[in-house]
Amino acid sequence: IDVAKIKIGQKTDLTFDAVPDLTISGVVADIDAVGIVSQGVVTYIVKVSFDTGDNRIKPGMSVSSVIITDEKQNVLVIPNSAVKSLPANSGAGQAGKSYIEILNNYGEAPEKIWVEQGLWSDTHSEIVSGIKEGDEIIIRTILPVSGTTAAAPSIFGSPATGTRGTSGGGNIRFQTR
Repeated sequence: IDVAKIKIGQKTDLTFDAVPDLTISGVVADIDAVGIVSQGVVTYIVKVSFDTGDNRIKPGMSVSSVIITDEKQNVLVIPNSAVKSLPANSGAGQAGKSYIEILNNYGEAPEKIWVEQGLWSDTHSEIVSGIKEGDEIIIRTILPVSGTTAAAPSIFGSPATGTRGTSGGGNIRFQTR
């Protein structure tokens, strides 16, 4: 399903089943225009040029490839578990909009903050607007038996720092496997 995102020249990281301690980078060199159907699954052959060689690699070895389809530097990144969306039937022009929750100063119910998402991966989302670096967000909530909402501690720390580099911004890679 992701073949449409793959383009010649994209970076890729390759790992080999037979050589578990080896990762080689490369670039997409060719993509078949016509897929092969086997048991109802369409497969496209993608050829990759290695950036470097290794004598342990042999023709016909199994390889796993992660193809980098998009990449941004110095962005605000938060775990996807913190991002919520309103259902399609929400009305009032809010349907499908994204928000995060923060604790307010009064210990009451969490406050919704509308955010604009940029790129996202399986685990993280870029936040373009709505919050800033250092804002404390709720990663997840736990509903106790009484039915009230309590904030659970984040395994990532409480500030919305996500994946941060030393330059003050995060880096996020969007990939196809």
